Amino acid sequence: NQIVIGSSSTSAAHAWNIVRIDNDWYMVDLTYDDPILEQDGKRVEVLSHEYFNVTDSMLQKDHTWISSNYPSATGTKFNYYVINKNLVNSYSEFKNYIISQIKAGKKEINCYITNYDASKYDLSFIHKYYPNSYLYSTPNSSSGVFTLTLK
Repeated sequence: NQIVIGSSSTSAAHAWNIVRIDNDWYMVDLTYDDPILEQDGKRVEVLSHEYFNVTDSMLQKDHTWISSNYPSATGTKFNYYVINKNLVNSYSEFKNYIISQIKAGKKEINCYITNYDASKYDLSFIHKYYPNSYLYSTPNSSSGVFTLTLK
């Protein structure tokens, strides 16, 4: 384990960890995985896994650091989404995963999308499998977490 010192898109200075598991390195940012948000004037605590055991390239979307000062984090085997089988690499994988979770009766569904493109990820199929109301959030960039909450 080492402390990585750098910055993030929302703060001037920031620190997180790089950890070695089975000879592979992973980035872990527990601060970003435990954000405190405000919704409708109320404090809402959200638990995320978007920054748990990720690669350099996954973290570089909103963190910067002097990479030559640290080992390269390239491990994927112990990434949260890989272990839980909710990492999707295509729209068809995404659609199949969401449908399977709805059919399994899940009310809070999330997955990590590696190639998100809003113009190609049509969400209209959800209503076919869940006709009631729902909320969702999409990744902020070309990769990230998609969350679906069924009411």
